Amino acid sequence: MPRVTEMPASTPSFPHPTRTFSSECSSCSSSVGTLDIYDLSSAYVRAKYTIPDDAASMPSWQTCHLLCSKIMSRLLAAELVRKVDAYYYGKTNDLRTGMVLLLTAHRRREGWVQADVSLADGTLISSAFALCVPKPTQESRVRSLASPIAFKDPQIQPTTNDFRFPFAKPIRKPSPPSDDF
Repeated sequence: MPRVTEMPASTPSFPHPTRTFSSECSSCSSSVGTLDIYDLSSAYVRAKYTIPDDAASMPSWQTCHLLCSKIMSRLLAAELVRKVDAYYYGKTNDLRTGMVLLLTAHRRREGWVQADVSLADGTLISSAFALCVPKPTQESRVRSLASPIAFKDPQIQPTTNDFRFPFAKPIRKPSPPSDDF
């Protein structure tokens, strides 16, 4: 079985955590088309989508990916997306021009949004789950999940000599071997 060393260049990526989800989706609006929203509240969105003729050249999984992004953006106007997991359920190769897809996005619990794409008969095609955080205010910033990186600043003196890792064990000199066995 061949090993995959890198993702193909055509694999779509979800938004960077410091950008809004809806601004990233503005580029997908032209390639996906418009959604016919028929049910909308602050907790969920339901829409219909008819696959146009020009979408036949796009891979089906990419169409589902863009549709999940577009329907989720209706709920995430004031939030940032930190992580997205997308799942495809085998029927993505069956999409044809003129088919009607049902899209649903709803809030699962605080900080989580789910989007589903299904056929008109109710067969689930794909799902996406997004972890969201509120947009930072001017006084706050988005906290990184990784360790901070200290870049050199010419105006700030380096403090590496004064820094001690708080959980480091004290350094002990090796003791000479004893002859007691």
